[in-house]
Amino acid sequence: MENHLLTDEEKSALCMKCQACCKYIPITLPVTPGNDQYERLIEYFQKRGCEVAKRGDYTFVRIPSKCVHLGPEGCRIYEERPEMCRLIQGDTDPGFVDICLWRFEEMKRNRKEKN
Repeated sequence: MENHLLTDEEKSALCMKCQACCKYIPITLPVTPGNDQYERLIEYFQKRGCEVAKRGDYTFVRIPSKCVHLGPEGCRIYEERPEMCRLIQGDTDPGFVDICLWRFEEMKRNRKEKN
């Protein structure tokens, strides 16, 4: 899904409200479900407070890790944030797609557009 429905200002506002990319490090598990190694890894991450999500053939883990630049109102260096932060597209990044506010807002707008 493309972000053509959201303005840059709307994206920034949603980004500052969500902050998921600033609170988690997403990783893809290198093993497939259905074996003991997979189950042990899932249990390991869950016992340590990580979120685990399965989508399609992939299992993603979000490791809690709050960015040092994240304050109560959002990113304190948003306009000067590092390139890596600018490259994250939560609406398409597999580690964030299920929690990204951009995606939810676009889905809502697309439903309204179709009606």
